[in-house]
Amino acid sequence: MRLLEPIAGIEGVASGATATVKVPTNRRLHLLRLFAQATDAVPATVYGADVIDEVQIFVGTSLVRIITAAELLFRAGFEGYTITPQYDGVPIYFSEPKRASVMDEQVTAFDLWNVPDMTLKVKIKSGLTAVTLKAVMVYDEGYTTDAKGNRVLNVIRQLPNFYNAGTSYDITTLDITFPIQRIFLFPASGVTITGVKVVVDDSKIVHELTQRENIAFLEDYGLIAEAGNGKCYPVCFDANGQLFDGLGADRPIRSLRVTVAQSGAGQIKALLESRAPRYI
Repeated sequence: MRLLEPIAGIEGVASGATATVKVPTNRRLHLLRLFAQATDAVPATVYGADVIDEVQIFVGTSLVRIITAAELLFRAGFEGYTITPQYDGVPIYFSEPKRASVMDEQVTAFDLWNVPDMTLKVKIKSGLTAVTLKAVMVYDEGYTTDAKGNRVLNVIRQLPNFYNAGTSYDITTLDITFPIQRIFLFPASGVTITGVKVVVDDSKIVHELTQRENIAFLEDYGLIAEAGNGKCYPVCFDANGQLFDGLGADRPIRSLRVTVAQSGAGQIKALLESRAPRYI
């Protein structure tokens, strides 16, 4: 049975500050929703990514996710969800409902039994007044296990990497320690990523599409991306919803080169999504 409960005692909720959300442990965490509201300088009431800048997630001392509220909303839309922050909040998925099976969905849950603590650091945007933040968790009291009943962790890590790039740029420094589920490539606001090529082990091409071709490919699997300036280019290695289809899941890769072609020079943010067997 999944239980829904607000998290009490959120500290540091103020414009320009970083709020601390301490998540109770000794449970299996499936979802958190952050409900944020404030007044801006217009004045008008704003919600979601207009209030929250970035979220950092720690389990113990391990930083396992750094992601902005805007990227969390993008990721939900990528999966086909329509999110209205005023009513739906900003969702942080641990279990992943769009996986191909119930087992694949639940084995990504954060098993928080016997971990020292879990903390969210939520950065609030500046220039706001009357800021409020509420966090609601969805959890149960089970353990995360595999099909044989063995305790497992499949921690989906989300960590950003930044590159100052020209119209063609090779990214060669992404972490390949763990299987890669997805690489979300965010260009500068006035720049379009026109195409991406991914090569592993120096010569094997595993992805080579234009922006429009990639959108069509993703649509075949019910995944939604957009064309145009400033739009994310998702490189998706688990499009069919099979969690264990990530790049490097069957055998480790020795090297990774992501070649990005774009309409102009500008910073590229590569949000690397990988699957680790522990909180690291």
